[in-house]
Amino acid sequence: SDGRAEWVLAEVRGGGARTRGVGKSSAVRRDAVRRIRLDGESAPSIEWPLREASQSIAPRLAPFVVWHPATPAPGGAPMSDDADQVSGTIDCVLPIPFERSCIVTLDRRPDLYRVESVSFAEGARVERLTGDWLLATSGSELATLQADARTRLAIGNPAKLSAAALAPGGRLERTVEPRDGRGGVIRTLAIQIDPMQAGAAVRDLWVECDFDGTGAVRMPRGHFIGLGEQTGPTADAFRRVGPNGAMEFRLPMPFVRSARIALVNRGRSSLDCALEVTRVEPRTSAEQPQLLHGAWRLHPRLVVDAPVEVELARIDGAGVLVGECVTQHAALFNWWPRGDERIKIAGRDELAGPSYDHSFGSAPGLPRLARGLLVSIPVRDQGQGARRWSASRLRALDSARFSQSRVQTLEVQPAAVPGWEMTLSHSVLWYARKGESRGVGFDDPSSMPAVATPRNYAPLAELFPAGPGEEWFEVESLSISGWTRGSNWGPTNQSAIRPGAAWGGGETMGLLSFSVGEAIEFAVPARDEAPRRLTGRFVRSPDAARVLVSVNGVRVPGEVVLASPTTEPSDLIDLGVHAPKGGRFLVRVEVAGQRDSQPQRRHIQVDGFRTSPP
Repeated sequence: SDGRAEWVLAEVRGGGARTRGVGKSSAVRRDAVRRIRLDGESAPSIEWPLREASQSIAPRLAPFVVWHPATPAPGGAPMSDDADQVSGTIDCVLPIPFERSCIVTLDRRPDLYRVESVSFAEGARVERLTGDWLLATSGSELATLQADARTRLAIGNPAKLSAAALAPGGRLERTVEPRDGRGGVIRTLAIQIDPMQAGAAVRDLWVECDFDGTGAVRMPRGHFIGLGEQTGPTADAFRRVGPNGAMEFRLPMPFVRSARIALVNRGRSSLDCALEVTRVEPRTSAEQPQLLHGAWRLHPRLVVDAPVEVELARIDGAGVLVGECVTQHAALFNWWPRGDERIKIAGRDELAGPSYDHSFGSAPGLPRLARGLLVSIPVRDQGQGARRWSASRLRALDSARFSQSRVQTLEVQPAAVPGWEMTLSHSVLWYARKGESRGVGFDDPSSMPAVATPRNYAPLAELFPAGPGEEWFEVESLSISGWTRGSNWGPTNQSAIRPGAAWGGGETMGLLSFSVGEAIEFAVPARDEAPRRLTGRFVRSPDAARVLVSVNGVRVPGEVVLASPTTEPSDLIDLGVHAPKGGRFLVRVEVAGQRDSQPQRRHIQVDGFRTSPP
């Protein structure tokens, strides 16, 4: 067009709306222009230089256009301060309607991109969007939309409830039973947790919803609120999570006779929480309502040595899918499913495209206004994954209807490290009339494994199951009873520094010293006054010090040598049998020396300690 070479990113025929467009912007492509031609016109209705989309258009049309600057890989070069040189992702969820067709192009060879759309019924009246209308932000319909969206997307601090301890196996329940015979619609559900317990509450605190006697929703609180296994804060059109642990769920929940909402603690420790139904409206229709359904599925510890297609969700019957959330948990930064996401409706392949938004670094843990169906497959690149990511898709404009069944699968490719494990969890939210649909093969909470982490990242108590009278203590949970001045000590996230070295929960504790004799001391609790055998697990690395260990002032014979060409966990090291003092064992780890090749840097890193009968 006009002597330019343009790459077609998407071409859609028939009436509809482009609901989302995502593209990667880099220094090489900063002058590239994205053009959108509507209804067969040769002149583009919209022209967006990527430079403007990332710098001027994004704040002007926020929150419909979001600019995500790229983050450097761990240990990589720092980001440039020059905005023209910063790579990132442009994510636009502003609906762009059209009557007959929509063509999206880019005048540079595309990198990663994604275009999503919905189709309208034949004959539907469509008011086409124009470039002039798009850029008119003062006193226009767009300004009203922006103001409304900002209100719905404001994270802030939702109203905080008074949380109380819920014991393991405990249940906190609220019931709504209107007496007018017409039922109601729950519009707002408020949940409060202790923000210091957010990591445990996303998995251990479950939401159960029964509408008109039907067990409709059974899923962990994190997936129900759209965070997966992230902790927030975040906000979108349907849910809001504040930094104080308060959250609101705003998907409509209609019912005729009764609604019963419950929080259930399926963990092993007490969790502080509160639950209230804060807004209920009367139903305005006499028809049988579409009940909200929700279910969750877990695929723990997948060892993927060859490409495999994993079934994420299967629903039999008729309904409307309105949202989903997926979490991947793996210790490798550069491993994600990297395959096609497939959806079969009534047995027919309807959609096939790359797996989720995380493949281009746009959406993990950041639910936005709309999430839709893929119509274009982006060019693949290696990108930078994450040890743990969650991606939510809430279908505001593009809810997916199914009349017989809906099956969703995900192709998972092998990791670079043979035998490495990953865990996938996935949830779906859909509406269906009572008895017209059911989730198949979703996890029964009573038979769920207690931990969904990959084996190489699992807690020590799971890696080395405790025998009778044994206890494991992760060092990051222990008190530090002493350390020598001059040394630097603190917890270390092994997976953030060395992606292949995540174990024992991913956290270690230790010190960096510059002289022999520097030490750190851990206080390990004792269950009684009886003598106990202590066992330690350390980190082996190229710059590890030779270590002397004392327990309650008694030197353990010999040195612990931890030097290794690679960073890896040590064997379990027997520290002998000792009597506790004052209800604890004081374990002192001291620098005895270093290899000649690394005379100035002496590292000590400890993973955990176990106490057991003598």
